[in-house]
Amino acid sequence: MKNHCLKTRLGSATGILSVALLSVLTINLALADGPLNDPAPVAAAKIKTYQGTVAAVDAAEKTVTVKGTMFRKTFNASDACRVSLEDKPTASLSDLRPGHPVEIRYQDAGGVLAASQITQHNLVVEGYITSIDPAQRKLTIKRGGNKKELLATENCTVLLQGEKFGTLENLKIGHAVRIAYEPGPKPWTTRKIEQRAETFVGTIQAIDAGTRTVKARSFMAEKKFNLAEDCRIVVAGKTDARLRDLRIGDKVEFSYEDANGVLVANRIGLEAQASGSDGSQAAAK
Repeated sequence: MKNHCLKTRLGSATGILSVALLSVLTINLALADGPLNDPAPVAAAKIKTYQGTVAAVDAAEKTVTVKGTMFRKTFNASDACRVSLEDKPTASLSDLRPGHPVEIRYQDAGGVLAASQITQHNLVVEGYITSIDPAQRKLTIKRGGNKKELLATENCTVLLQGEKFGTLENLKIGHAVRIAYEPGPKPWTTRKIEQRAETFVGTIQAIDAGTRTVKARSFMAEKKFNLAEDCRIVVAGKTDARLRDLRIGDKVEFSYEDANGVLVANRIGLEAQASGSDGSQAAAK
């Protein structure tokens, strides 16, 4: 009886050992046919980012030199490199302009900088219009104590409130604008002018100098406007007028933005007819 039990235990142990050995052999065979014969996976190349301004572009050699805060770097671009401008999502190296800010995504391969994506941003200046001559395509803007003269190109885009397209004739003294320009000999040339404020024309019903608010009524509605800190009040071409220069009953034009239901005016215009036949406007001295 004891011998029979011993034989049974030995048989069971042998069976378990056989199954274990067979499993190990199967795993080894699978590994031999699988990943162990493949080369070790290559780690993904680390993508870096560099920001600066375009110093030089060689479209023939497919290189872009960028001036950063301390250094200049030259990047190589293949045909697969994606190039985009703010106003042109699909662009080419020849569209890049010296002096413009760019952001480049690239890989450093043994000291060779290979660009995968180049994004150029607009050069922008903001301020309010102090003079404009649509016929000559000239305008002057001011911010703080600085004035800049600009010349609008023939294909300059003018964007009004929302995404409406307009013309230089839609722009007025005192309008707050954001302008994308090209650097170079003065006057700078402009490619896009944005005047995003909405417009309301009405007759002044109330003026509160303490709270800097003005109420006005049109044929359809009455609105209350809070004046922005840099709100320009334009009276007969003067951009430095004050609330005291406005009167109850004056018909004025508000340029404003709707900030969560609060109407914030950045321009109030009570303007005399421009003199001359060329349609130019200039701020009174």
